[in-house]
Formats: sequence, structure tokens, C-alpha cells
Amino acid sequence: METLSPFGDVDTTTYRRQHGIAEQVSMTGDDWLSERDQKSQARADAAVKRSGAAAAKKLEAAAEAVNEFLHACLDAGHDDIRGAADGRRVLISNIMEYASYLDGKYGSKT
Repeated sequence: METLSPFGDVDTTTYRRQHGIAEQVSMTGDDWLSERDQKSQARADAAVKRSGAAAAKKLEAAAEAVNEFLHACLDAGHDDIRGAADGRRVLISNIMEYASYLDGKYGSKT
């Protein structure tokens, strides 16, 4: 007998159990992947690791460039420096934080 759930969906759990109808097996995980699919996934994972490590290095270089720009502005006596709230300092901090995350996750673990 089918019953309605509070959301209006038909609940067939009892019927399936009484008549021996098995639930559909989910075909996921490494057990169900072909060798070709496994190699393809390994290549994709390797590409993510390579690009993550490269992005971390480039982000660190970008943070250094912004830092040099900030110091040049300080040396030139520009009055638009606002201390810790300066957007350049916030940007440097955020870039370094994300670069550190990428390096920790995808960088070389030697």
C-alpha cells in the first residue's frame, strides 16, 4: 500500500520491503570505474595538483609585487595610506592566505 509523505511524495518503502524489491544499487566509487576512467581521473587530479601549485607560486609573486608598490607609495609620501585598512594591505593578506592554502593542499610534500 502506498502512503503519502507530508510533502506529497509517494512512500513505497513498505511495499518494496513486503514484496522483496531491492533498492537500486548506486554505481559509484572506484569499484565501478573502468581502467580508462581511472586513468582519466588520475590525469585530471594531477592537473589540478600542478595548476594549484603553480597558482600558489604566482599568487606569492603577485603579493610581493603589490607589497613593493605599497612601499614605493610610502617612500613617495602619498597620503592615501590608511594603515591596516588600506586595500593594498588587505589584498596582500588575502593573496598570501589563499597562496598558503593552495601550497598546503597542492604543493610538494617533501
